[in-house]
Amino acid sequence: VHKIHRFAGLHDIGKLFIPTEILLKSTVLDEAEIEVLRSHPARALDLLSDPYFEVARNIAYCHHERYDGSGYPRGLVGDAIPLEAQIVSLADVFDAIRSERSYKRAYTLKETLDIFRQGDSRTRPEEFNPKLLLVLLENAQEIESSFYA
Repeated sequence: VHKIHRFAGLHDIGKLFIPTEILLKSTVLDEAEIEVLRSHPARALDLLSDPYFEVARNIAYCHHERYDGSGYPRGLVGDAIPLEAQIVSLADVFDAIRSERSYKRAYTLKETLDIFRQGDSRTRPEEFNPKLLLVLLENAQEIESSFYA
């Protein structure tokens, strides 16, 4: 738990290598830009190569893997995804939905929870470990008051 807390903030460290114009683009990314953006997990591996960063490396490399196998970079399924990456992935998606971005508004807590329960055009419940998703749903009010109040 302490290592996840310590290293979760490094999950997107590979974005240091992604051009700013892609990261800050306010319109839809084209296929080439999506491929460049999707390279950020692999780019993190070199930065986090020291054994001390094993948990950080797992998080950075696997936080876009999805429980149902629909993620990247390797299309891992279920518990083949390191638990620390599953946890950070769920938190990262929650935060992305709840936060305003250059291309979208921030969703309300109710809207966010509805997306996690029912899915939308970008996010589906089966993308996440069902046990972790249940923990998120059961603790959503506490999370909301701690981080978004």
